[in-house]
Amino acid sequence: MAKINESELNARYIQASHRFAQTTEWKVYLELADEFRALDTYKDSAQMYMKCIKAASAPAYRQIKANLESLEEPTADDYREAARIMLIIQDYQDARETARVYTVKANALTYNEAMSLVNNSQATTDELARGVELFRSIKGFKNSRDMIERYERFYCEKVYAEATELMQHGHVFSEFDEAAELFDKIPQYADAADLAAACKKKANQLRPKHQKAPKAEKEPEAKAEEKEKETGDGAVKLSKEQRKALKKQQKSGQSPAEGQTTETVRKPR
Repeated sequence: MAKINESELNARYIQASHRFAQTTEWKVYLELADEFRALDTYKDSAQMYMKCIKAASAPAYRQIKANLESLEEPTADDYREAARIMLIIQDYQDARETARVYTVKANALTYNEAMSLVNNSQATTDELARGVELFRSIKGFKNSRDMIERYERFYCEKVYAEATELMQHGHVFSEFDEAAELFDKIPQYADAADLAAACKKKANQLRPKHQKAPKAEKEPEAKAEEKEKETGDGAVKLSKEQRKALKKQQKSGQSPAEGQTTETVRKPR
């Protein structure tokens, strides 16, 4: 990060101080706390940070609790956001303990959602992946680590089976493209990476020439520009033998072939 000069620091400090004097909103106080913290040791920024937190604490505490109580069924995200604010004002009353309680509730809701996804016998591979990611977000909660290991393996097995089915019974390039995409989701599982490459090769063999492969890499612009400089727009350089032939034609009074010059021939459009 570039070092901020004195005048910029002073301008930020003055602006933040002015907003602090004008506001009564706890959310603004917390925004200003971040601004003063960014100013680090400039003037009394550390003290102003603490003033902002103190000013925000009581109203934030009351509103966060009231908001959650007004919700019929708070979500995991609702509890996490509430816990985040409570941790910022953790020195106010029982805010630290309240943040811990909200975090536990958020984790419990996340755990239940993940379990409902992975325990569904009709779950798609995308739903299984979502379940594993939810467990991963709370891996320190209950037996989430065990659930990650168990269902990540199950997810890989299911994706591998779907991809293998497509590969073995595929007849058109799109089926092999789909199989390759599935294998690419689990590159570390068994021989999935090798099978993905094989499916891509087969898809390209079956694909109509006019149709591009999915996610084909574009030629780097710098390389394309370099080619353009070498050949000109739409032109191809003649070989040494072609140039000799043209010179011979000119000496004998014959005209070059239509569309040619003594140096280049135009690409067909």
